[in-house]
Amino acid sequence: MPATMPVSPAKKAGPKKVASKAKKPAAKKAAKPKWDKNDPRGPRPSPTSKAVDETVGHEEEGNDGLWYIVAEDKNNRNFWKKMKE
Repeated sequence: MPATMPVSPAKKAGPKKVASKAKKPAAKKAAKPKWDKNDPRGPRPSPTSKAVDETVGHEEEGNDGLWYIVAEDKNNRNFWKKMKE
């Protein structure tokens, strides 16, 4: 009698691997202006005009009655700086 090869049992069907769903990155919120006309904190305290439109050293009275001067930060951007009394 010839030697027979043992018959291997059929592969057992195991649980299927499901690829995990990739998480979507959180949507960025639109940047809200720091002060708008309906802000509950009241009107913008610094002058209404943009500091970018003025030259460094320009002085102007703010909406809060104090005086502001245009200064330049380390990134060469103009901003309103409250003047010392």
